[in-house]
Formats: sequence, structure tokens, C-alpha cells
Amino acid sequence: MTTVSVLPTATYPAGIHNFGPIAVPTAIVSIEIDIARCTTADLTIWPNAGDTIAMDMELSMDGGVTYSSLASSLDRGGIEVRTKTGQEVPTTFVQTGLAAGTNRMLKGSITLSAAIKTSATVTVS
Repeated sequence: MTTVSVLPTATYPAGIHNFGPIAVPTAIVSIEIDIARCTTADLTIWPNAGDTIAMDMELSMDGGVTYSSLASSLDRGGIEVRTKTGQEVPTTFVQTGLAAGTNRMLKGSITLSAAIKTSATVTVS
């Protein structure tokens, strides 16, 4: 498993923030993108429940010539608590399996509705 920071912890302006393309080695079968959420440990990260973050990932099977949608998500900020455990959720994430291939590339975007302090990582396994 390998994790790469695609957005270091900082306050980012509203708008689209792109990452990649990233070469995806043949052995990789899944990918996850994590976005830091507000918790009582750090109330400055994405605290406003009215602010949204959209994540979109695209996969190329031909070395980056063409891309198709792989996964997406839209979430609101603020502290999120798991109903079954009562524990705070530290990250919003999207995880998906990957089709086999030897010439795969991944790229994506994170769209912020407002200026938001957060961070993002991509993990492959």
C-alpha cells in the first residue's frame, strides 16, 4: 500500500483543484482518496456544514490518451459522527477497485464550494 499527498494541509480557495495524472502500476487493484474533515481535535479543518467538497477520479487505460469516470463523491463539512459507534469521522473518502491493465493513469479533481482548510491523500494497494 502506498499513500501520496495530493493536497497538503492548507486553506484552499473555492474552485477546482486538479491532481495527476499519476501512473498506476500493474499490481495495483484498488484506490482510495481521503479528504480531512472537521473533528474536535482540529476545529479549523472544513468546519462549515454548508461548505461542500466534490471529488472526481478518472482512469485511463491507454497511458493518458483518453479517460473515463472512475468514482465521485459530494460531501458537506462540519463534524460528522457515526451513528452506530458515536465516533467522529476524520476523513471523507472514495474507494474503488481498478480494472487490470499495464498502461493505466489516474487523475482527478477536488472542487471546493468555498475557501476550505483541508488535505487530501491518494492510497493505492
